[in-house]
Amino acid sequence: MNQILQKLPSANRGFDPWLRTLSTCFCCALFLLTGNAAFAVTRTSTGSGIWSTASIWSPSGVPAADDSVVIAAGHTVTQTADLTISGTLTV
Repeated sequence: MNQILQKLPSANRGFDPWLRTLSTCFCCALFLLTGNAAFAVTRTSTGSGIWSTASIWSPSGVPAADDSVVIAAGHTVTQTADLTISGTLTV
């Protein structure tokens, strides 16, 4: 079988090593460039409480730096530490 493969043109034996390397680099770059967006979450308050309390957010968890936050009407969320807003604040 190996002798048959050696007689075939390289295009018929699968990827050439340089093409395999190029496609691997492309896939890694694509993952790295889009990886961060996959972790950003929109967290919506489920009730009033302290910002750092995971249970007042849906999905549950304290908002991270890349997350978007929605404080629902009627809810009061108290921040007990410094807060930096990156982006837009709509009241």
